[in-house]
Amino acid sequence: MPNASDKPTESPTSIATDIINLLTSSDATVSVAESLTGGAIMSTLTSLPGVGSVFHGGLVAYDTPLKTKHLKVDESLVEREGVIHPDVAAQMAKGVREMMRYDGGIAEKGTRWGLATTGVAGPGKQDGKDMGTVYIGVAGPGMEEGKGFGPFWLPGTRERVIEGAVGEALKVLREFGEHSPKACGKTTKKPRPGPWSRKLGMISPQRPGSGKNGRFAPWKTRSARVNAAGSAAMVTMTASSLMDPFSVVTMSNGSENSRKTV
Repeated sequence: MPNASDKPTESPTSIATDIINLLTSSDATVSVAESLTGGAIMSTLTSLPGVGSVFHGGLVAYDTPLKTKHLKVDESLVEREGVIHPDVAAQMAKGVREMMRYDGGIAEKGTRWGLATTGVAGPGKQDGKDMGTVYIGVAGPGMEEGKGFGPFWLPGTRERVIEGAVGEALKVLREFGEHSPKACGKTTKKPRPGPWSRKLGMISPQRPGSGKNGRFAPWKTRSARVNAAGSAAMVTMTASSLMDPFSVVTMSNGSENSRKTV
């Protein structure tokens, strides 16, 4: 995959505009749980017109107890793996989706999509994970328990990592909005050709600091070996249905997960 600096990039605002249009056209809604991004996703969304009919609200769960108490992230998972983990992102997305179910207002039918971020903005490591490591969680119709994606490795300063995490999270949500028509309502847009489809659906973890981001394409089904930081990694992705575009995502690259609780 080419270096991110070698190809045109979309701004988070541009991606958020696409999301608002998609959610509006499909009568869908979203709520957000943020950790390392600290409310930047919600700020990006709410800076745009038309967001009032598709955005319910969210929670900045920067501290671990907020994740476990309010978003119902499993404490044993946090003790075992730390908070920088795809399952934590998945449970955060599930938690905020369930939190925003209330009577009245635009949320009387409940939030359709939950979006979440967790990762290391830096400087330095956290839970044994390098600066720039990010996981994204999504929960929605057909995957109410949530799905975690990543790692995304984002290079640069703390500010660049946060901005990159906002962009990647919004891209993930947009992909579901475009390629899960049954789950999104009226949307029937076909997959767009691009770098994700050229990767043939593989998650492709890249070496931290390389300037390359891991990618996925939810409309593909592949099992493949890829090279990550000099070691082999097996990645399995199964698209069982449009309602559950990622039924299995597993990754192993020989590294140990930190068991430190933060």
